[in-house]
Amino acid sequence: MTEPLTKTREKHLRHGNIYWKEGDAEDVARCLATIDALRDELKAARACDSDALMTAERDAAVSKLLDVQQDCIDARKHWRACEDGWNGAIKQAEDFQVERDIAISEATNWADVAQTAQAEVTRLSNYETSYNNLRLIVNDQYNEIGTLEHERNEARQERDEAKQGAAELYSQVARLADERNEARTERDYARVEQGQEHERFQELLEEYTARMVEVRQERSDLLVSRQDVQDELSRAKAANARLQDGYDGLKCQYDEEHDELSRVKVDLMD
Repeated sequence: MTEPLTKTREKHLRHGNIYWKEGDAEDVARCLATIDALRDELKAARACDSDALMTAERDAAVSKLLDVQQDCIDARKHWRACEDGWNGAIKQAEDFQVERDIAISEATNWADVAQTAQAEVTRLSNYETSYNNLRLIVNDQYNEIGTLEHERNEARQERDEAKQGAAELYSQVARLADERNEARTERDYARVEQGQEHERFQELLEEYTARMVEVRQERSDLLVSRQDVQDELSRAKAANARLQDGYDGLKCQYDEEHDELSRVKVDLMD
């Protein structure tokens, strides 16, 4: 770094046949110190964005998305198993219908038996209505699963956009580094031109400062986008929890109706 001159003594700084005055040397020294500070800040920003933040946050986002995807797959398996159980219930209801017809034909001469059979018909009709209502609930749950998958895809898209923004940020940082090297080269050439060194360093400093402001703003936008991805993941997790609660309620209702059908079958056989 150029040594500043004192007020009582002029010190000649030779670059070819050019002599610098006291004020010129002090301005150049301040410019060089500012450029070195900006270079250290740029290195710290690049180190912070490369491994400590982006890689860890990206892995966490991917892990959360995989968890949501696995939860959706498990929920769909549960629904399919439940649907198989309902199909079995329909088959049992059909069997009960046949048995009911046989019981009615055999108990034609007994009025009490006929009344009992009519009551069982009513009960079976109520079971059919309950089953249809249950099917409507299942369809609603399937629609909710589709909505959850759509939200998961949107979260993935935002994650990809965040990764692309990070790549663009790294590219801009590399370009700024190249421009900094070019600026240093121009600074060296400027030292051999008397009277122009202060103006060139001032322009370089202003341009470099403006570029650093743009880089910081883009990095701030990237962090905001990453927070939006985390919010989407949280909403997807909450929707999956609601889906699990709905499934537990439907399973309990199905078990109760299956027990009721079993009791009806026993009554008809008796």
